[in-house]
Amino acid sequence: AAGLLGEAQVKQDLVLTNKTQEFCKLSVNLPTDRNLECAVTVCASAAGSNGAGDLSKASEIRGQVYVDGQPVGDFFNYCFRGAWEPFPFRTTIECARGQHTISVRCWVGYGVNANIHYNGRFPGIKLAVVDGGIHQ
Repeated sequence: AAGLLGEAQVKQDLVLTNKTQEFCKLSVNLPTDRNLECAVTVCASAAGSNGAGDLSKASEIRGQVYVDGQPVGDFFNYCFRGAWEPFPFRTTIECARGQHTISVRCWVGYGVNANIHYNGRFPGIKLAVVDGGIHQ
C-alpha cells in the first residue's frame, strides 16, 4: 500500500441546498486494480440555528463518493442541528487500474439548508483517498 494518494478540501464557508453539488475533485493514477479507502469529513450546522443548544432546526446531509462520475461505495446520511459539527465518514471501494477522478457529491435531503463551516480548525468538506492495497 502506498499511503495517501490524494486529498482535496473546500476551504470556505458555503450553503448546501437540496441541489446535488460536487466537491473535492482529485485525480489518481493506479498501476493495478486497488482497494481505496475514501475518508470524507463534512462540518456543518442547520441554517438559521442559534448554536449548539438550538435543536429547533435540522439539516439532513446526504452524499456519496463518485469515481469518474459514477456513485461507488456506501452512501452517507447525517442530521446536523445547531452545533458546528464535523461528521467523519469512510467507505472502501474497488478501483480499476488507470487514471480516475474521485469526488464527493452532497445535498440536503430533509430539513433546512446546511451551513458548511471552514476556518482552519473546522474542515469544511474534505476528501482523502488512501491506498488500501491490491484488489484481489
